[in-house]
Amino acid sequence: MNPLTQKYKELIAAVLKGMAAPGDVYHVNQYRYPHGSELDALRGDWERVGNDFKSVIERENGKAASR
Repeated sequence: MNPLTQKYKELIAAVLKGMAAPGDVYHVNQYRYPHGSELDALRGDWERVGNDFKSVIERENGKAASR
């Protein structure tokens, strides 16, 4: 085999190995999705937002009544 061809093969192999290196270093953590569906997740979010609004309105109504 031609020495120049061998150098090109080694260069290409080294470049490909370098491009694949982050896959060896990093891994993605898999977390369990706590909701049955996206609809359940959105419903829970809206419920928490509604409860926040309700508590703020009740607090402000209490402040207005004490004035």
